[in-house]
Amino acid sequence: MNWKEYEEQVFVELRRRYPGATAKRNVTVTGRLSNSSRQIDILVEAQVLDAPIWVVVDAKKRSDPVDVNDVESFISMIADVGGHRGILVSSSGYTRAAQRRAHGEVNQDIELDVLTLDELKHLQGTSAIPFSGSHGVLLEAPFGWVIDARRRQQFVACMYQRGYDLENAARAKEWMYFNFWSKDVAAPSLDGLLTLQGHALKDANIEYLLGVERADARTIIRLANVTSYPTPEYTGFIEFDDFIFFVVLFTTPEMSKRNLRKLREVLRSVIPVKVK
Repeated sequence: MNWKEYEEQVFVELRRRYPGATAKRNVTVTGRLSNSSRQIDILVEAQVLDAPIWVVVDAKKRSDPVDVNDVESFISMIADVGGHRGILVSSSGYTRAAQRRAHGEVNQDIELDVLTLDELKHLQGTSAIPFSGSHGVLLEAPFGWVIDARRRQQFVACMYQRGYDLENAARAKEWMYFNFWSKDVAAPSLDGLLTLQGHALKDANIEYLLGVERADARTIIRLANVTSYPTPEYTGFIEFDDFIFFVVLFTTPEMSKRNLRKLREVLRSVIPVKVK
């Protein structure tokens, strides 16, 4: 396969992954910082949370794995052209350091992933139907994250950065977990559940943030700063007719802006389902 055929395969796969978006090949953009022409292999123009985003894709066909220098060069290019997300697709794999550099980018306005074409084609764990009793939701992972659907005692499923397991994600202090609340006498509404949970968080500093707009449900985000917790805890709640779905996010303050976007993306996209 030559580089043109490789790029075409990447292009076809991206059109499959972003069916409602516009994808273009070999796009030239004037850099905002460099004021010079920058060539983009593939540019995907999509919508996330009603906001337009640019997904900049670099299809690398070569014999050596992508390394940290390749990732840093790509990050600079994304920033220069005003991109929001970057996908570096390598025909020869990538080093672990390159993946860590991509996932650890501190510019919270840019999200980045590095993967092979096979991983792009067969990426697993990006969608799931977590449930409790008859209540469930159809859930899509935000960009760069995967869903771990293994049920634990404390929660029904969790989610973290691609390339991690739960232990490493917890060590990195960036992960989410999901749970359900069936409306009952103890907490017949979202306000009731917030009050009930507030008793367990009596020593926490709590504030409430705006959720997301949904036609079918009320949402809210609670920020709890608890001295004994390794990070702030953000909990997003969605109140459906007969149950409440909530997502708990742990994130370092340095990555909170980016990860709050992911939490809001989850709150916006979740679809309630009945489980028989």
